[in-house]
Amino acid sequence: MKTLFFALLLAGITLQLHAQDFVEWQANVTDYNQVLKTFDMIIANEKVPPASAYYNRGIVKSKLNDPHGAISDFTQVLLKEPENADAYSLRGIEKAITKDMEGAYEDLSMAISLDSDNYNTWFNKSLVCSKTGRFEEAVLGFEQCLKLRPDDAITYNYRGYAHYKSKNYQLAIADFSKAITHNPDLADAYYNRANLYYELENDGKAIEDFTVCINMAYKLKESHYNRGFCYQYSGNKTAACADWGKAQNQGHTRAANALEKYCK
Repeated sequence: MKTLFFALLLAGITLQLHAQDFVEWQANVTDYNQVLKTFDMIIANEKVPPASAYYNRGIVKSKLNDPHGAISDFTQVLLKEPENADAYSLRGIEKAITKDMEGAYEDLSMAISLDSDNYNTWFNKSLVCSKTGRFEEAVLGFEQCLKLRPDDAITYNYRGYAHYKSKNYQLAIADFSKAITHNPDLADAYYNRANLYYELENDGKAIEDFTVCINMAYKLKESHYNRGFCYQYSGNKTAACADWGKAQNQGHTRAANALEKYCK
């Protein structure tokens, strides 16, 4: 099974531009460097800068791919507002980006203890659990996500991966299938289900799913390479060699070995 792409989602929070007047951010803000200067000025000029100034500057730093700076600002928020669930959640995301997975786990857990109805916090904590091998806890977390968003295909896909790593293969297949039902264009769910079918030696089903991935131009070289083995083990050498040839042309580093071993 290929590792699912580990993506951390930013929580959807109403942002503010001015720490004192609480002017709402506009949707068309694109110059985050200029916004950063605004918050730098606010914090520098106020004797006791409000938590909102650090909170918003932390979000700006996150937008500017400065996770360490964002962590520092969210920490300032929490010194002033120790029960700010959003600040814990956002700091946890930034810690995960810096590979501080244990710190991320602690922050996201604290955020949930303060606000148990935030989908994004549950989702990100569950991703961190998957990344750190807490697969059973990840499953439980994704279940909470599905209570909040019952039709979310991406959550089903990630819960399927957690089930797979917990060796609950049929539950994993069921979740990948639900993901596809809710979003037939979610190529990653086909790809994950195909790999699991292949591992379970259901080559026919695996071929069907890899074919969908290829038709979607998703992970082409990997899908051709993996489908080649499905064809090989199901007795279709010609199709297998054709797939490995395509995988080699697309840059798959191991396709040449398969061609040398099986297609001479």
